[in-house]
Amino acid sequence: MRFRSGQTSKAYDILPDGSSNVIWAVGSSTRMSMHQDKGIVDIDWDTASFSRFGGLDRSVVLLHAAMMFIAWLVMVPAGAIVARFFKDDDHRWFRLHRFVMVSAVLLTAVAFIMIVSVSKAKIYQSTHGLVGVLVFVVCLFQPVLAHFRNHVREIWEKQHRFTSVFLYIGALINCFLGASMLASSSNRWIFIVCIIFSFLSTLIAVVVLQSRRGNAKRPQAVTDLEQEDVRRSGRPLDRVDDER
Repeated sequence: MRFRSGQTSKAYDILPDGSSNVIWAVGSSTRMSMHQDKGIVDIDWDTASFSRFGGLDRSVVLLHAAMMFIAWLVMVPAGAIVARFFKDDDHRWFRLHRFVMVSAVLLTAVAFIMIVSVSKAKIYQSTHGLVGVLVFVVCLFQPVLAHFRNHVREIWEKQHRFTSVFLYIGALINCFLGASMLASSSNRWIFIVCIIFSFLSTLIAVVVLQSRRGNAKRPQAVTDLEQEDVRRSGRPLDRVDDER
């Protein structure tokens, strides 16, 4: 299929001894559809050289997607499950939860900075980019608020859980939005299947663990730990910080 422009103005002529900005777009389908892989190049027709100053490198996009998938659909659910169902009396769960969540935030930061550095202002031109900025900013505050948790444990716990759920849902939706933007249909469906599989696996794990927790006798060590935290006048889990 060929399209021919009706523009005949000499202002748009391609000069053999000059350079021109050329907008390109490609897609994986032979039918009429949106071409997601696109960019701009400056071509010097005299020397046959060019410089690319627009568009996204496909390998960078795929690496960004993979890193965000690992951070939000593998590490974050794992860290939340540890905090919810694997509390013990010596706070190993807390150290593991903190390590996994901080690692997820760092991985998110690397993936975010990487895609912003190549897309520049274009990140604000899509819903995926805007939601991504919101999730990234809020996720940076989550560990900070956890470190400076206040004396009223109940209020802090509600805030921590609400923000965590908000971040997970936002990241899950944004993963679908990001997958829909991939130019290759095979890559797009691979990521979508992985997202659905991760969500269902997390849901099944939570349901099974919650069921076992309801049927099992509550460990006395966990009960004693929670009662001690309530009695403490200092910041909850201070003793964990002291042991570092």
